[in-house]
Amino acid sequence: MLSIKHLKSKGGAGRVARYAEHRKKKSSNKVGYYSSGGAPSFWAGRAAEALGLKGQVERADLVRALEGKPFELDKTPNRKLGIDLTFSAPKSVSITAFAVDDEGRKKIFDAHDRAVREALKYIESEVVTSRKGKGSHIKEKTGNLLAGVYRHEDARSVDGVVDPQIHSHSILINATKRQDGKFGAVELDFGRHAERMHLADHVYKSTLARRLREMGYSLRGTKNGFELESISDQQIEQFSGRRQQIDRGLRDAFGVSREEATAGQRAAANISTRGGKGQLSETEQIKQWGERIREAGVVVSRNPGKTSYQSGTEAADEAIRQAVEHLSERNSVFSHDDLMREAFGFAPPGDVDYTDLLQEIRANGDLIGTGHKYTTYTTREAIEIESEILARARAGREKVLALTDSTGADEFIGRREDQQGYLYSRGQREAVQAALKSEDRYIGIVGAAGAGKSTALAGVTAAFKSKGYEVIGLAPSSAAAGELKDIGANDSMTLASYLMRSKKDSSSKKRKRLVLLDEAGMVSSADMKCLMRTADQNGDRVILIGDPRQFASVEAGSPFEQLLKTSSIKHAKIDEIQRQVDPALREIAYST
Repeated sequence: MLSIKHLKSKGGAGRVARYAEHRKKKSSNKVGYYSSGGAPSFWAGRAAEALGLKGQVERADLVRALEGKPFELDKTPNRKLGIDLTFSAPKSVSITAFAVDDEGRKKIFDAHDRAVREALKYIESEVVTSRKGKGSHIKEKTGNLLAGVYRHEDARSVDGVVDPQIHSHSILINATKRQDGKFGAVELDFGRHAERMHLADHVYKSTLARRLREMGYSLRGTKNGFELESISDQQIEQFSGRRQQIDRGLRDAFGVSREEATAGQRAAANISTRGGKGQLSETEQIKQWGERIREAGVVVSRNPGKTSYQSGTEAADEAIRQAVEHLSERNSVFSHDDLMREAFGFAPPGDVDYTDLLQEIRANGDLIGTGHKYTTYTTREAIEIESEILARARAGREKVLALTDSTGADEFIGRREDQQGYLYSRGQREAVQAALKSEDRYIGIVGAAGAGKSTALAGVTAAFKSKGYEVIGLAPSSAAAGELKDIGANDSMTLASYLMRSKKDSSSKKRKRLVLLDEAGMVSSADMKCLMRTADQNGDRVILIGDPRQFASVEAGSPFEQLLKTSSIKHAKIDEIQRQVDPALREIAYST
């Protein structure tokens, strides 16, 4: 798990360093858990290499870096010193580390350290940015960071009991070198929905999982990553006092569970319930944990010769395939970050790492990069579907007989206005004229909420029914389809039901038929393709109705928007809001 905390200068850099070192020495206590030199540590990042910082982190070097002295940074009061990126191992890994011998424990610690290094490399490459220029409006991905990483092995005390918990505090210094050679403050760009924060966590967990599997441990997948197969959930709970304490804090303070809580609520509960850490000596603390682990009935099992899991290439190929299939159900274009995150979710723990997935993306012949430096992708299938939709729309031009000419349309509108007792708006008039005069198989009617689309469509429906047409009302939802029945459609149903029925009904080819598709902006590319194939086969006329600004397709693609943007179909626009009388409310309706 990855958690983030910003480190302010209040209290000083020395306080941050002392906390990271974890030297728990007090006059009334025995030697701290780390008996000499503090917590195991190392420097990470390209900036560390450039400054010649390597090996164990010395307190003086960390304090100097936190204060910004090597970088000539701003010394304003309460300046952000850095960011604490904390990577925590799955609880079963922490339990196992203190259930095995010293050599086995060292290997687990090394695996954790390696995983933290890989996650920091990802953050350095994809997340660390800095701002420059007038008003700091230019954001630059710098590709370098400086971090002092300290490994702690104990959780905070709960009722005097300390649980084992391997985690590393990566103290990311608030300085990164820009392309102009100057150092600027660090800004972590985790993306709109913190996708890259989740990816950094995936990089850590996948690297750790692979190393553990190479050591012979069997893993089981969980909602948030993995656990060792030999440690049960019940045993994990016995060593999760701190988690249970935070959960109680969430219930008491906010009345929510961990799953329901916001990030702010979880942070508040963490702080409000936080106590100190244990003060046993290193030897005594390890002995106590060993006794508790034996009492819990933990039996560690591993098979160093076990190599039955997939190779990185095979697993990455399958994970990317499943991720593309899943994302394509909702979007014809998806981001690199979303693709990587989904792929990690489909891969069994330890089967793939970040590099495996990157290589497979580059080798995948079905993926096509669409953004700057391929930050987004689409698929060949999506392109083929959208191309077919546009081609069918253009091929349908001047393929049907107009219901009437301009004079006939004006006469119909006049009669209709007399019947309803009020005049059409300019947009409504244009919509009715477009439907009656068009020789195109496909046209569009675009209108905002309250613009009077239903009134215009009621007139269109009446005109076509008077000429012997059957009018079918379709929409993605049953409620919207029902509204088309109210304006005079002979029948109304969901688009899904219509497409299913059309596969079985061949008699429709003999009818003159107008199809009204409402909320067209919510229709996926795949469904729009099927609708157009059916219309072309049966000789139907189709009017696509909606507002692409208001609705987005639940499934992949936005074909209605594409048809309008590319002028593949002619359309009329109803943009006078009829429903709102108050000018301020009318303006809101226009802008939504």
